Amino acid sequence: MRNILAHEQTSKDSDEKGGTMVCGYAMIMDSLIDTQEDIAILTRAKVLENHLGSDERLVQMWNEMCINIWEGSFPEDFKSMINEIMGHYRIHWRVLYVEFWAKFCSRPWLWMSAMAAVILLILSLLQTIFTILG
Repeated sequence: MRNILAHEQTSKDSDEKGGTMVCGYAMIMDSLIDTQEDIAILTRAKVLENHLGSDERLVQMWNEMCINIWEGSFPEDFKSMINEIMGHYRIHWRVLYVEFWAKFCSRPWLWMSAMAAVILLILSLLQTIFTILG
């Protein structure tokens, strides 16, 4: 794979034919894979098949694959696709939702205590309203 990446980076044919597709694929995969959990997610989604034996070896392979790749030679298709993926990833409401889910809903006791707090807040608000109206 590294030989193919090196050939695409140095070949004049790849520049004439519209860029470096394998290098773009490798960079996208490298940006997706950082930990063993990423490998597990991509394997469950059937994006990857791991025949190396361990997830750690696959993480190490992908993280070392794109060390010396020059990103300036990518076609505009890849640049726009990467920008769209990163734009979707950084959407403000999505980040807030993920943080909320991790803090309050990741464990059953956290979820139940958050729900109890909301219920108590609503009941105290109703009690205040009926006291004022009475």
